[in-house]
Amino acid sequence: MHLPASGAAGSHSDRVLTWHLHNHNDSSLHLTEVALGAGQIGSAVRLEIPGQTFPALAASAVDGGMCVYLLLHDKAIGVLQLPLSSRHQRSGGSILDGVQGGSLQVLHAPAQLAPLGSPTCMTVAGGHLVLGGTLDAVVCIPFDASGNLAVGQALQLPTSSSLLQRFVGSLMSPSQRIGTVAALQAPGPGGRQVLLLVHDDCSVRAWDVATQQLLASEDLRPDAGSASLTPRNAVVAVAERKRGKQVVLLAELEPQEGAPSVWVACTFSDAQGARWGPSSHVQLQVPAQRARLLSAAVDGDKLWALCEADGRARVLAFSVRDGSYQGAARLLQGEGADGNVAADEVGML
Repeated sequence: MHLPASGAAGSHSDRVLTWHLHNHNDSSLHLTEVALGAGQIGSAVRLEIPGQTFPALAASAVDGGMCVYLLLHDKAIGVLQLPLSSRHQRSGGSILDGVQGGSLQVLHAPAQLAPLGSPTCMTVAGGHLVLGGTLDAVVCIPFDASGNLAVGQALQLPTSSSLLQRFVGSLMSPSQRIGTVAALQAPGPGGRQVLLLVHDDCSVRAWDVATQQLLASEDLRPDAGSASLTPRNAVVAVAERKRGKQVVLLAELEPQEGAPSVWVACTFSDAQGARWGPSSHVQLQVPAQRARLLSAAVDGDKLWALCEADGRARVLAFSVRDGSYQGAARLLQGEGADGNVAADEVGML
């Protein structure tokens, strides 16, 4: 996520936070502020966290800065508030300047997080921290304008399967339960934030978290003969259009028998005032046999997908309209001493 505007003459829309989370017996979170085209701003920050941390984080712009959320061990949530200091507002410092060892607040929420089972995904949407888990439960915890979580007001969204179905499924194939595979934020109707949930039955559901209203539902499988597919990953790409924003959900579906994965693109729109929901659904013609989806972007009728194939990062281009393959580029990247690219948990906020 880009840093919030400074309120000064120039905004900080050209600045981002990068993160690197290292898990061993304990965890360490590394944060760095970077200006696009100018490099690192200020000093990097390293926070030591007892126990293992879920290998992802979520962040939201709040009044006076931004807030970063982590899911800690023993059913606790870490909250890191990053206020925009007067020095940062003058564009001379970093939003990380005031971060110290005790800056991470820890909120224990065993009752609220118990329905998740093991956590699988997290994001923020509609003023809520959203957490998904292997039991296909989705817990939404509201936060105020300053980013403070109201743990006691947590709510649980209805999911794709009933409690009885989840129980029977866990008995028959406990090792194969994934539950909620991805929780993604996207712009929805009327400028509201929409939560897109991808479940292990290959369904995607769009929710208005603030009203707990189900806006749309779609089966991501390309045809009726794809019953053995299981979602592995999903990402969202957003583009500005004359009639509003275009939202494309790109999902990687994996067959159980180890065959090459299937990629599908589901486009959501609010065309001509119709009900917001999926307007097209196509299978992409992926040329790489073993490509792992990482992120995506959309520009007009072209969908760009960043993936890893054969240990290398590649960008693949597809037609949003029919899924046809348009071309590819391989990214240059540094390698370690052993010739392999490091596979740490990293990201950009």
